Amino acid sequence: MENRLTGTPRFNMQLPARAVLVLAGFLAPMLGCAPSDSRQLELPGIVETQEVRLSSKVGGRVQKVLVNEGDLVKAGQKLVQLETVEWDAKRAQLVAQQELFQAKLDLLCNGPLPEQIAAAKAALDMADARLQKLLSGWRIEELEMAKHQFEMWNAEADRALREYKRLELVQGINTISQSDLDAAKAAMLRSKSQADSSKKQLEMMSNGSRTEDISEARAAVAKSQADYDLIKRGAREEEIRQAKAQLAEVIARIRELDTQIAECLILAPDNCVVEVIGIRHGDMADARLQKLLSGWRIEELEMAKHQFEMWNAEADRALREYKRLELVQGINTISQSDLDAAKAA
Repeated sequence: MENRLTGTPRFNMQLPARAVLVLAGFLAPMLGCAPSDSRQLELPGIVETQEVRLSSKVGGRVQKVLVNEGDLVKAGQKLVQLETVEWDAKRAQLVAQQELFQAKLDLLCNGPLPEQIAAAKAALDMADARLQKLLSGWRIEELEMAKHQFEMWNAEADRALREYKRLELVQGINTISQSDLDAAKAAMLRSKSQADSSKKQLEMMSNGSRTEDISEARAAVAKSQADYDLIKRGAREEEIRQAKAQLAEVIARIRELDTQIAECLILAPDNCVVEVIGIRHGDMADARLQKLLSGWRIEELEMAKHQFEMWNAEADRALREYKRLELVQGINTISQSDLDAAKAA
């Protein structure tokens, strides 16, 4: 193609509907981008272009197209931005996990606070005191107090019962209302309930602690002792290594996610002028097209080159054989079918 090397060089950049960026740039950038004027030098020549296809490793919806047709863009300039809402939400979750694992690791490395050790010791002492109390039984003073409570409420219950029966007998003779009789009955029942409760309490204290209560108290002491020993000892080396591994895994996932988010921003690989834009806001970019739109690997190119050379050599050999048979057809016994077969080959 013959072209005049004048004015600003133009490059082709196409963004097809699936986030494909096609950019063609001059192989001779020294031509410059000088504006046209009356003293320009016009020379005939051939302008070579190179088509470069770009795509993102991740799929997504197009959020912004940051260039317009006719724009002059520089290498590394932002061209297309894909949406990152889902990626940002995942990253926020991972950052929260990172902070949680970091706090856990700091707690394991720094050990428990003095207040935590003191609280565990106090819980152990309380559990042990309850056990010792169950084993030794109630003090004489406590038994005397319980006995006094029972006698007091029992006497009150007897008094309330006698008062109720008296009011019940004279109700028909004197002016005793039904409400007075109901109040006396309620007082009688209340006193009787308190007397029964204090009697059960006195019997329990006199009989001593039950075997089940003692067993439960022993178990509580054992648990409190284990908790206290665990806090005093601090974290084991295996726990610290496990916490470090969990933290490192989350950090690696955040870095991987940052790479994917960066892939949502498509940049210009070279200086160029935007000629065609074939993508709009809201279009979907399909990450499955990456290989097709990003070119071929070196191994694939080498294999294609090898196949071309092989079939090119075979074509030369077949052509020479056909011409030889064509020349000797009139002299030797070469049939037309042999000649047709050589031509087909």
